[in-house]
Amino acid sequence: MEHKPNYYAIIPSDVRYDKRLKANCKLLYGEITALSNKEGHCWASNNYFAELYSVTPQAISKWIKQLNDFDYISINYTRNGKEIIGRTINIKVSTNIDRVSTNDSGGYQQMIKGNNTYINNINVVSEKPQIDFDKLLSFFNTTTGKNIRVVNDKTKKQFNARLKEGYTKADIFNAIKNCYNDDYHQNNPKYLTLEFISRSDKLEKYSNYQNKVDVLPTDWFHRELSEGQKDLLDAKQLDMWKRNKNAIEMEGGRLYPIKLIKK
Repeated sequence: MEHKPNYYAIIPSDVRYDKRLKANCKLLYGEITALSNKEGHCWASNNYFAELYSVTPQAISKWIKQLNDFDYISINYTRNGKEIIGRTINIKVSTNIDRVSTNDSGGYQQMIKGNNTYINNINVVSEKPQIDFDKLLSFFNTTTGKNIRVVNDKTKKQFNARLKEGYTKADIFNAIKNCYNDDYHQNNPKYLTLEFISRSDKLEKYSNYQNKVDVLPTDWFHRELSEGQKDLLDAKQLDMWKRNKNAIEMEGGRLYPIKLIKK
């Protein structure tokens, strides 16, 4: 495959609106439909997709695994003994869409059930995820107790690259929280920066890092609380905490950063 495919991508509604899927997984699904022959098979390699989207083969592998895990595709391997020598990705057609005919060049048309309209050469473009860096900076400062004023261009570029690799904004926010509550960064806070978290290996490590749990600290009344910690308060306590938080912020102050308890 020496050029980009000419077929348009089809992304059915159950794929587009599946909140479990990252945005780039949905785009990849569409790319697979564009590359599939009339039987719905795609032979493209991870390296091909990686070059097409300017990401790493490892990122492509994650997207394909997610599509496979949620049963939107199936994968068949060709083996020579124990060695894998080939792979096909097979489209599992949406329950809302029937494949009804093929065009002369090997692509396929599809028809919506209950509708006589054939859909060919439809290109559904998913919205590119964007980071609100002002919101990100506010969350970082609130969580860590720091007072960083700007996100530099290098860090913005790295975060945008992470989104392109398939990480979500939720992954980034989780990484900030988990990184702050890590023992090393509790003892060495100067190394906890947005630029540090924006690195691919650090975001991978801390986005799913679990070494703390939501337990109310003894000074909860004066601290920012995670959603899990708020759930531990009764209605009266939560109202008191919110009033205290609002009063402090109206005077230009802030609560102490979130404190999670080690397992």
